[in-house]
Amino acid sequence: MRAQITVCLLTVTLLTGCKAIDGTYYPGCTAFEGDKLVLSAGDFVWDRFTDQVSVDADGNVVDPFPDYPRMGSYEISDQVLRLTLQDDSVQTFHIHKHENVTMLLNAADQAAWETSGQYGGCVLTLRPEEVS
Repeated sequence: MRAQITVCLLTVTLLTGCKAIDGTYYPGCTAFEGDKLVLSAGDFVWDRFTDQVSVDADGNVVDPFPDYPRMGSYEISDQVLRLTLQDDSVQTFHIHKHENVTMLLNAADQAAWETSGQYGGCVLTLRPEEVS
């Protein structure tokens, strides 16, 4: 009985933790190129965007990010978001919440924050209308 209660509480905690981070993340600055990360119920879609349009010699539009969108599942442990992609590679982001804004810092952003205590202006940020 005690084990069942522990499993139930752990499951609720994990689901609540994932729900709290769910939403759409964009660069926290005006960006003409960057990442868009959508987290939803343990799954993610990671896409890239740009305002630039490139064409080949025949006038066909060239996809600037042929490896995107990337999809898979995610988990959270100790304020680290771990994305497991379909090819089993892993990408991690550090979860920060500052002034009620949720941000995802990649390794370079995290190192800069550890050194300066400042957030870069373009870290992935949960869109305000996504906050529940």
